[in-house]
Amino acid sequence: MRVRSHRMKMVLISIMLLGFVSCATTSDLNGIEPGMTLTQVKEKIGDPVGTEFKNGAYVAKYSLHKSWKGFIPYYFVFNPKTKKLHSWYADMNEFHRNQAEWGQAFSQINQQLENDKQRQHESDLEYRKSLRSIGSQGDMNCVENGTDYMGKKQYKCSK
Repeated sequence: MRVRSHRMKMVLISIMLLGFVSCATTSDLNGIEPGMTLTQVKEKIGDPVGTEFKNGAYVAKYSLHKSWKGFIPYYFVFNPKTKKLHSWYADMNEFHRNQAEWGQAFSQINQQLENDKQRQHESDLEYRKSLRSIGSQGDMNCVENGTDYMGKKQYKCSK
């Protein structure tokens, strides 16, 4: 059970760290101006996470990091004829939806971790009961003897 919980934690940490590797931040927007080409925008803040044609315009989506807040979705709207930047905006509704989804996911993971701890505790109690019953049948003396590599308590029994 502990290995599974440990793996979950490692996966979550890995996902969070991936977002911090060479990411653009909202402060990088200072050099962005209307009339820039997509190539110029890419030079300032990197490649977009997605692109699409929407309402007759070419739209590039970026996920820009803001300190103490997280990753905010920004949309850069380019004129399809001139291929120049027309406008850009942060989609705070999308940001809040994403935050709520992450909160729900973490809540579910925390619940799973708590359930795993409870099952491990119950398993340890059953194990101790079995050792006590062995110890009482034949004058066995069992004492706790550290933990194994997975953190499970080990016992040493002798007559």
